[in-house]
Amino acid sequence: MCNTQYFSDAARTNLVGVKTEFCDGEVSIWGRTTGYITWSASPCG
Repeated sequence: MCNTQYFSDAARTNLVGVKTEFCDGEVSIWGRTTGYITWSASPCG
């Protein structure tokens, strides 16, 4: 699973959106997907 968080500021304090890509190919999007990002991944089981 891959998780990308989107922030409106460079300090990454104001979360404006999240995109999650699951192992089965499903994608879940909340809010805005533009701006400063942080990214994390978890191995598929």
